[in-house]
Amino acid sequence: MLLRDSAALFAQGLAFGLALQVAVGPVCLAVLGEALTWGLRRALAMVLGVALVDGAYMAVGATGSAALLRLGLARNAFGLFGALILAAFGLRALLAQSRRGVAPSPAARSGIGSFALGIGLTAGNPLTVLFWTGAFASFIAAGRLHGKADIVAFSLGCLSATLLFLAAVAWTARCLAPHIGDRATRWLGRAIGVLLIAFAFRLALMQLRGQ
Repeated sequence: MLLRDSAALFAQGLAFGLALQVAVGPVCLAVLGEALTWGLRRALAMVLGVALVDGAYMAVGATGSAALLRLGLARNAFGLFGALILAAFGLRALLAQSRRGVAPSPAARSGIGSFALGIGLTAGNPLTVLFWTGAFASFIAAGRLHGKADIVAFSLGCLSATLLFLAAVAWTARCLAPHIGDRATRWLGRAIGVLLIAFAFRLALMQLRGQ
């Protein structure tokens, strides 16, 4: 019975997480750009970085320990940090297009940089932990989650949705890249870089306005 309940909660978390992925945000664009420019391995390394921080934020949200980020100063600091990471990644995506065809260094092939960027992109968004705090609070209040076992099963479902969706984005982008031509891929990479910089500008503006 416990396993059946856990499986049901995992499925609910998976469905909830996949529904959240419908709104394409900067992380999705970053993974798409990474796959087009640097390949599937580095894109998947970025996905793992994103999932690692997402899981940590779910744990923080589930325990209700995000009070610090409710403080305006701390929230703004995290927001500005996230804007800086987004802008740096957008600039990196733009500059990378001029180096297409150049063999990456062994360190680049390892995917460590992409993994770190995935961590930075997600950790720099204070809205993520605030969202999970609110989501878990509402689920617990509604009686849908009871105790640690339920929270773990639901969280694993949400985390699996992040991994599956972003990995599918990376794989699809890499499969399509050879068929849309180098020139189109180059311009798509540039467009993704511009969009990420625009996201960064919007996030920074929101933090400076105190929103």
